[in-house]
Amino acid sequence: MPGSDRQRTLEGLTSAEAAERLRRAGPNELAASSRFARSLDGSRVLSSSSWGVGSTVATGIAIPFTPLAGWLGFTPLPPVFAALVTMIIAYLGVVEVVKR
Repeated sequence: MPGSDRQRTLEGLTSAEAAERLRRAGPNELAASSRFARSLDGSRVLSSSSWGVGSTVATGIAIPFTPLAGWLGFTPLPPVFAALVTMIIAYLGVVEVVKR
């Protein structure tokens, strides 16, 4: 790497050295100008993966109540699972309300 101030050390930089280099050289231009970094929207990625997981779970829950259940050897779930699902949904709702 050109320039003596860009030499690597085993210890790394102190916070004062890092602040001085940031003041002198500015932020990392390579990361700021990356087309890939600008095009990638984290909320879209998270949303699409959430929908994928949610649809998979919904399909898994629905299969025992379809005609495929008998062919696959599934039996109906005991009624206690309805209460369990209700408690989980209520818990997730409370967590969302408390987070905000």
